[in-house]
Amino acid sequence: MQYDAASKDPLKQLIGASRVIKDVKEMVQLVAPTDARVMITGETGTGKTMVANIIHDLHPQRKKHHFRRTNIGALVPTLAQSQLYGHVAHAFTGATKNNDGIVLESDNGTLFLDEVATAHPAVQIMLLNLLEIPVVNPVGGGVQDRKEVNIRIISATTQSPHELLNLESFRTELFFRISEYIIELKPLRRRKEDIKLLANHFIRENNSGIRCPAMLTEDGKTSRRFSKIKDIAPDALELLENYNWPGNVRELEHVIRTAMVESRKDHEATTLKKEWIRFSNYTLEPADSAANAAGGVFPDSLKSKVLFSWDINSVNAEGHKKIELKQHVNRFRSEICNHVLSETHNNQSRTAKILGIDTGSLAKYRQFDASQEYRYNANDGDRICRVYVVK
Repeated sequence: MQYDAASKDPLKQLIGASRVIKDVKEMVQLVAPTDARVMITGETGTGKTMVANIIHDLHPQRKKHHFRRTNIGALVPTLAQSQLYGHVAHAFTGATKNNDGIVLESDNGTLFLDEVATAHPAVQIMLLNLLEIPVVNPVGGGVQDRKEVNIRIISATTQSPHELLNLESFRTELFFRISEYIIELKPLRRRKEDIKLLANHFIRENNSGIRCPAMLTEDGKTSRRFSKIKDIAPDALELLENYNWPGNVRELEHVIRTAMVESRKDHEATTLKKEWIRFSNYTLEPADSAANAAGGVFPDSLKSKVLFSWDINSVNAEGHKKIELKQHVNRFRSEICNHVLSETHNNQSRTAKILGIDTGSLAKYRQFDASQEYRYNANDGDRICRVYVVK
């Protein structure tokens, strides 16, 4: 969804009537007029950038100034200082004129740091320094070029606060500095009662641009006119509501736009039909299992596969029966991730979608140090416990 900066009521752009979306609106209304630093968490496609824009536009003073977004996770340390703080002319080769940088451009407004969990450690230190002393010193500049700034920082990440705090690559002090207030955006599968409202919104939004442009008939002379699509057929809505939406609202918008193109096969139609719904080949099929409901489906080759086993009656070196649960869980998780990655021919994005996690978590979960696995003396056991993915 594209954010409409000209909207008189920014909150109306958060479409839905579920308790989940009402809670988000309440949190936005609470924090928006303040200068508290907000962290927005949620899966890809849940609307983190839109919520950040709304918070900015609901601030009585900051809405009059710039909202600047940067993918902070994509900044490389060698260029980050120039991109954040700007540079003076001739500071380095190719610097033909002064450049303010995104921090100074955000002065009195809002700086939105997207993908903050993947920020390079050196960039994290730059952010900490900025939060400690809000002064910008452009690359190549002198004392006379230093400028004090007044910015509000909003950040976004696909990681949960718990995951972020447990990332060794992310500084704990930075987390607490930028997360004075946390807004969690739930995935679309957790608020399926909003799908009808969202689908109808996307239908109305795409009538003029996709559905209704005139089309030449076979004789090449006359134009065929198209009626507007007004709503969605019940069986089409049921199909959408039974789908798992790994790409969330962004994917729903994509599916509706594609369906609106398909609808041009019937120029008199006023209802979006089920046969026009096309799910992308790069996402999951409609949910039909407990595994899919959790955010992914397991390939057939993984079903009933014995990933590991142990002897329930085995004893450790001290002669005590013991099962190191954490070690087995880590190994189990690693086995699943690596097997699905193999099945998808090392396609990390698709593997992450199948498992219902992000690519950062995939890299973390794949790691398993076999040397740390607890070894058992299976000399008196006869019962073996095997773990299956799907029975």
